[in-house]
Parts: sequence; C-alpha cells; structure tokens
Amino acid sequence: MSEKLIKDICSTLSSIGLPVCTVELASWAVANKIDSATMENLYSLLKFADDKRASDKAEDLRRKSRLPDDYTKTFDSFDVDRLVEKDQKYLSTLRALTFIPARKGVLIQGTGRTGKSHILQAIGNESCNQGYRTLYLTASDLRRKISKALEKGTEERLVNTLTNYACLIIDALDKEHFDSRQSYVFYRLIDAQLTRLKPGSMVIATSKDLPLLADHFEEKDYFIATMDRILEHFTCFVLQGKPFNGKPKDVVMLKLI
Repeated sequence: MSEKLIKDICSTLSSIGLPVCTVELASWAVANKIDSATMENLYSLLKFADDKRASDKAEDLRRKSRLPDDYTKTFDSFDVDRLVEKDQKYLSTLRALTFIPARKGVLIQGTGRTGKSHILQAIGNESCNQGYRTLYLTASDLRRKISKALEKGTEERLVNTLTNYACLIIDALDKEHFDSRQSYVFYRLIDAQLTRLKPGSMVIATSKDLPLLADHFEEKDYFIATMDRILEHFTCFVLQGKPFNGKPKDVVMLKLI
C-alpha cells in the first residue's frame, strides 16, 4: 500500500472534518487486513463526499452572495483573447484570490463594456468556490443600505456586518453619489475592511479615474481619506481598449455554393 495513498486519504478525512494521522490509518489498515484495492475504493468514496461537500458549500455561499444568477460570469467564460498575451497572466493572478488572505483590495477600472462587471462577478464566483463568504453589491445597493442605517442610527452595525464578508464586491462606484454622512460611512467601511485582522478584501469597479470620483462624494475630506486608503492598500487593474458588446449566443453558419 503506497504512502501517498495513505496521505491522500488522511488529507481528505481532515477536509471532511475527521482528522486521522497517517500512522493511525496505516495501523488500522494492517489490523483489519485492508488491501490496496479496498483502500483505493475508500479514497474514491471519501473524495466524492469531500467534493460534494465543497460543491454544496460553494452553491450555498453563491446563493447568499447576491451575485447575479441570470448568467454565470466566470474566469473560464471571460474571452482572454481580448487581452494581449503578456497581460493574460493577470487574470490568473486575480483567480488565485491571493489578495484575500493578504487583506489587499482590488480596483477594476475601465470605460463601459470593457469587462469590469464580468471580472468582478468572476472574482465573486471563484471566492464562493474557495469557501469565502462573499457579497456582491452595486453602488446603488450600498448607498441604499447606508441611507437606511443612517435613518435608524445603525451605521456602525452595518459596517461591522459588511466587513464580516471575506470578499465584499462593489460594482459601478461611479454610478452613485454619496452625501456628507454617506461619504463618512463609506470611508468607515473601506477603513474597517482593510484593517480587519482576519483574511478579507474589498473589490471595487469604476468607469472613472479615481480623481474624477470626487464629484460623487459630497464630503471632500472623507473622499480624500478614502482615496488614501485605496492608493495604499488596493491593486488597480485598468482595462484599456475598445468597448466589447459580446458575441452572439446563437450563431448558424450558412455556406453558399
């Protein structure tokens, strides 16, 4: 019986929540005269159970994430041919989600129809796949939540609730305007998300350059403080090029002779 098989079974048992060390498993197999073929079948069964557990968890996280479900945007469905070859590696960098354990933010910037929302939703779907608690909000969704919290005096509770998400996604930041009180809460949210002690990140998309967002925040001091946090803690990915309207979903090729 191979040592690798013993290690693989122990690793899968640990993932399921049943930690067993290799010595214990090997001793059990010898004591019960379990042959290699039986152990292979056991590993296959455990792997199936672990994969199903991970899939069910990802689906539950995705259902609660508020990610749009009309069309699943993933890294696999992003047309990488639209990127020059030397830049395609950056999609792999985003897909790895290393910014979440590093507690760094991500800013996706680009003009309309360059793929910002697709990449944001791909990050969200991958975050769910990797077991991270995820929430997708448009800037309008966020502003409404902030307004309701300010009315009830629960803005700090809102900040605490949103920073409990390991991956907080805010789409189309340039599509909303925040008054002075809302600007403060937005700053508090950015600050709290980036200074949390456990792994977590905020991902933001905007069609405008950062300085031009000043027109969307009534309180300029909080806007400047927010931009300072972004410049210090975010990695900015700028999508440049022609707008993309997508490919037809149904194409029938008719060749004339």
